[in-house]
Amino acid sequence: MKKLTLTLLAWSMAAVLFAAREQLPPQIQVETDPAGAAVYCDGKSFGNAPAPLSGIRAGSHVVVAEKDGYRTARKTISVSEGERSTLNVKLQQVSALVIIHTDPEGADVEIDGVSRGATPVLITNLTPGRYRVKLQIPGFQPKEVELNAPNRTPVKLSISLNSDSAKLTINSTPSNAEVTLNGIAKGSTPVTLDRISAGNVTLELKAPGCAPYKQILTLSAGQDEDITAVLKAIPATLKVVSIPDKARIYIDNQFKGETPLTITDLPPTTYKVRAEKRGYTLMPSRTVRLKGAEEVTEEFRLTKNAGTMQVTTEPAGVKVFVDGEDLGLTQANSDATDRVSEPLSLDFLDIGEHKVQLTRTGYFKKDFDITIKKNETVTIHGSLKRMFIKNYIVRTRDATYEGMLLGKTLIGGIKIEIRPGIVKTLSPGDIISHSPLRKDDIDNPK
Repeated sequence: MKKLTLTLLAWSMAAVLFAAREQLPPQIQVETDPAGAAVYCDGKSFGNAPAPLSGIRAGSHVVVAEKDGYRTARKTISVSEGERSTLNVKLQQVSALVIIHTDPEGADVEIDGVSRGATPVLITNLTPGRYRVKLQIPGFQPKEVELNAPNRTPVKLSISLNSDSAKLTINSTPSNAEVTLNGIAKGSTPVTLDRISAGNVTLELKAPGCAPYKQILTLSAGQDEDITAVLKAIPATLKVVSIPDKARIYIDNQFKGETPLTITDLPPTTYKVRAEKRGYTLMPSRTVRLKGAEEVTEEFRLTKNAGTMQVTTEPAGVKVFVDGEDLGLTQANSDATDRVSEPLSLDFLDIGEHKVQLTRTGYFKKDFDITIKKNETVTIHGSLKRMFIKNYIVRTRDATYEGMLLGKTLIGGIKIEIRPGIVKTLSPGDIISHSPLRKDDIDNPK
């Protein structure tokens, strides 16, 4: 009997304890791997793990764990009144996505000292966070940049690397000039030179017909320099000869002299050259191209296209004009008794009609119209009539004579024409004085 009573008592106490337990709230402890994740239950924050879910009721609940760099974890749990347990949540780490490009390509990539390949490169296993990225390739200056990859969102880096040497792009006027750098041939312009060590370099250019071009440059690593060099042309020389010589030479319609002719210091370019000579066929202009420092000889072979005129005059000493141009003076004959001049030959007169005029002071001029034919000679004789012009005065014991002085006698007398056709010869013993008339006396006779 006593034993039964004890058993019933034990059952009663167990029942009381069970009933009390059923009335207590659940006690759930949330722990995460890794620790420190933010814990939420049914949308309510419970702090960072490890975190107790205090105050929740029996039933179903949604537990969420979040941590930077990890995927969000969700779990549904069912708890009873008075339940005490631990919920372990393992978080899956998230990898950042990074794409790296460089100019030029092929640069080695190091992230926090770990090699990640050569650009262009896609990195998929990088823990989100901040990193130092080092890029390097032979011939270019290494570069370090900061990378921030906070999550799964792809991050793209595009980096231009600077050369560890200089680059020169060289053009010239004229083009195709020979290029040397520090005495080493580098081709012809236009040309691009890279991988030039930093510091002072000597650039030289040479082109035919031009003075050498020289420049000292100070280059720095990574410098990209454009140079356009203007080479100064060396003047050219043009020699012009003709057969026969004494041809008049025109360059670009400007008279430059008579052949043989040498013209120096001509700028290299194209010229129009023409040769002219009286009595010769006019030739068309020639186009002459002169290069710098060049010496060019141009020869003109002229074709005669003219005739000749032969002139005699009475008296001698007559000027001969053809179409208004003074072409010579007739000379006295060696025979003192002959008043007719020696023949004056005028060659190389152009074919065609011409006007000839003969003039001498104290004589009336004489005009002719002539026709010149090729390789033929036209002969003309001009007898000029003397004018009566008072130009002299002679005083004698008996009278004063004004007239035109004809000359002096062998014994010192004077022959003077006092009126047209009337000549007076005065002996030296009769002459008191004699002199040319003043201009006023001639212009205003008494």
